[in-house]
Amino acid sequence: MIGIEISDEREGVLVVELPDLLACIDDGEQLFWSILYFEAVGDLSRFGTNVLELERAARESPTGVEIEWDMLLEMAGVFHQIVDIVLIGCRERQQIRQYRDDAEMYDTCRHVVELVDTSFALVHSQDKSVIECLHDRFEDVKLLDHP
Repeated sequence: MIGIEISDEREGVLVVELPDLLACIDDGEQLFWSILYFEAVGDLSRFGTNVLELERAARESPTGVEIEWDMLLEMAGVFHQIVDIVLIGCRERQQIRQYRDDAEMYDTCRHVVELVDTSFALVHSQDKSVIECLHDRFEDVKLLDHP
């Protein structure tokens, strides 16, 4: 598992958006996805829900909010601002769950995408090409070492 921290900003505002992060993932359709934690601003009415309901469901469900890749890509484009998100993509459905330990989550899941307090993004992946893509796409990056 390798990771990258991305802190690109313009005039003190983080300019890293979820669609930009997801664009580097080539195997998204082959994985099971879940939103484990979520706080954002946006209009989700066309998806039959609202932000507060999605936040509650992600927080309270033992498996978060499971979502298909195509729906995730579509939904990612409608948020005005994502304050926090923990998003996992796993090879097997039984790997989808709330993790108490980040290291275990990073080791188990194929991809972990996080936006943290509108300050920076963290992406951990078992696919080196995802990290390389993000490294090339953004400027203020730091590679993260994991044992």
